[in-house]
Amino acid sequence: MKTYEFTLVLESSGGISDQMEDPLFEAGCDDAILSFRNVIAYLDFDREAENLDKN
Repeated sequence: MKTYEFTLVLESSGGISDQMEDPLFEAGCDDAILSFRNVIAYLDFDREAENLDKN
């Protein structure tokens, strides 16, 4: 298997906060690193899969 690195970028007019960490974890993003810059949240992933479509 190959390791794929990708980033999910979340931007919201309603504001982004640390309180989104638990809902993201419960939604299956338990292997992401959550970081914030300005009003944008970034979820960085490193996942192993046969191909990128199976991530």
